[in-house]
Amino acid sequence: MTLDFQMTEADIQKMASVLLAALLPEIEKRVAREPTRTMSKQEAIDYLPGVSRESFEEICKKHKLGVKVGTRWLYTNTELDKLLEEYKGRALI
Repeated sequence: MTLDFQMTEADIQKMASVLLAALLPEIEKRVAREPTRTMSKQEAIDYLPGVSRESFEEICKKHKLGVKVGTRWLYTNTELDKLLEEYKGRALI
């Protein structure tokens, strides 16, 4: 059995507008972020939704995130965003 499926220009435009409407809030959120911002450990944990402090520390050890300055660890939004993009849909730990 063979199916012959062809999309019209109107179908393509409708699909594109639906996809854009679904993706636009995420795109706007990422564009609105400051280019690079240094964060404390707690700010970095808050930046990653649904990640506990223990999980965050495991993730940082595994992926070598952060820079130690004195007794504090500092993180950047760009390194956290890059990590999220690389592991989208996969386990970080």
